[in-house]
Order: sequence, then C-alpha cells, then structure tokens
Amino acid sequence: MKHVKVSKEEILKNNFINNRRTLWKWGYLYKSGQSVFLNEEINASAIDKRIEAYHKTCPYSEEEMIRSMHSKMDDLIIPREHLEWMHNEKRHMLWIKKKLANKIPPVAQPNTVSDFQSVLYSIDMWDTPMLDKILTIEGLKFAWTEHKLRDVFFDWFRGKDEQKKIEATYDIAITQQRHLSHESHTLETITDVILFFDQLEISNAEFELLTKKIKSRWSQNKYRNNLVGKKQYNFYLSEQAIESLDRLSEKNNKKRAEILELLIKMEDKEGLYTDQSSKKQPETPEQFKI
Repeated sequence: MKHVKVSKEEILKNNFINNRRTLWKWGYLYKSGQSVFLNEEINASAIDKRIEAYHKTCPYSEEEMIRSMHSKMDDLIIPREHLEWMHNEKRHMLWIKKKLANKIPPVAQPNTVSDFQSVLYSIDMWDTPMLDKILTIEGLKFAWTEHKLRDVFFDWFRGKDEQKKIEATYDIAITQQRHLSHESHTLETITDVILFFDQLEISNAEFELLTKKIKSRWSQNKYRNNLVGKKQYNFYLSEQAIESLDRLSEKNNKKRAEILELLIKMEDKEGLYTDQSSKKQPETPEQFKI
C-alpha cells in the first residue's frame, strides 16, 4: 500500500477547517434548541455524538438531517482564502470585532474559544448569501490595509520624550476631545495609544488634524518646560554681532539664545576675553614715542 506524505501546511489547513466545522456544529446544536454550555470545551467527537442523538429525535430520517446540515454548513462557511489576511493578534482581533459588530447580528458562542476562533465562528454562523459574506470580508481586508497606513504616526512616540508625548495625547484626545470616544481610556503606553486610535471612527482628514494638535501640544509643553529658570531680556546688538551670532547658530545647529547662553557660561568660567579687556592698561603718550 502506497503512503501519501502530507505536508505540515496541509495538516494545519485541514485542522483549521475541521475546527471551524466543529464550532459551527456547536452553533447548529444551539440554534436547534439542544443543550449546549457556554463554558464547555469544544470536542469534535462529543459534538458529533450529540448531533447524532439529536437527529434521531427528528421527524425526518437521520440521513436527510445530516445532508441538510452539511448543505447549510457548506453554504455558510466562507472559503479559507478569504480569511488568510487575518491573524491571531490582540489589536487585529479587537479591530475586526468592532467592525463586524456593525455588520453581523450577535450570536451565542462558547466562551472557551480564542478571540481568533470567536471571530471566525461569528463569520461562519452569519446566515447570509456567500457572495455578500465574501464582499464584506474583502471590504474589511481593504479597510484594515488602509487603517494600517496611519501607523506611521505611532513611530513618532518611540524614543526620546515617549511618556511626554503620551501625556500630550491624553490631554488632547481624551480631555479636550471627549466626543471622539464614549469609552473610558487610560493612556500609559504606546499600545494604549494605538488601541485608542483603533476604536475611533474618524476620517483620514480628522485623524491628521488630531495628530497635529497632539504634536503641537507636546511642542508647547516642551517649550514651556525649557523656559523654567529663564527670564526674557531685551537688549541691542550691533549688526556685525548679529551676523556673527547667526553664523554660529547655523554652524552649530542651535538657536540664538542657546548660543548666547553657551558663550556667556564659557566666558564666565574661563574669562578669556572680558578679563583681558578689563586688565588692558590705558594708552599714554610715551607709548607712541619713536
């Protein structure tokens, strides 16, 4: 007898389909009014036995019931290729669940399954024509791809002043823009910020405006913090001194005030020029004698 080698990918693919079918059968039993429990572990063999027992109580033949069940299952379980863009990751699942909640009627499901299984189960149990189901899922795929383009904003948080930027986000997005979200949010990490933005229903233009306000608030806060211990003074400089100051500013990539403060600190410490100037002897007629 010739043995056919089955690849690991094929095994995983079959397990993926079989697990979805088992969950669908659980939903079939639930909708048929059979005893199922929300906290039970889903076992394929146990589910099949309960379906067999249920079919024996029906007025139709067991064969007809099985044929009808499988026909309905094939009509509703969406082909795997339309789901391959999905992955079992918290942020991704939360986004999909939120979007599906506006499209798919709620359905009872076991609470022992993962978020990924829960999403697939909701899609598979959705009693709607297959074409509508496929178009909806493909529409979500496109929307997710577009949504991910906003992630470039979150790169701005990483690195220096990360916590200060998160605080600016909370101040603008949560405190001042409360109409954006009806949920309570605590922003302490970049992940919190990402999940907050994921649940907002705003256009790209609104997103750009909001992120500009956040960056502006962070810049304002940083500027104010840098003014601590400083006072403003107005004084006159010669045009030549201003030109020199501008050259130093450009050369060292620093602001005028920073250059002035640096020069003053250095001179105060070293006294290279002001001390020499104060010690200079007054000129006398004898100095000019030949």
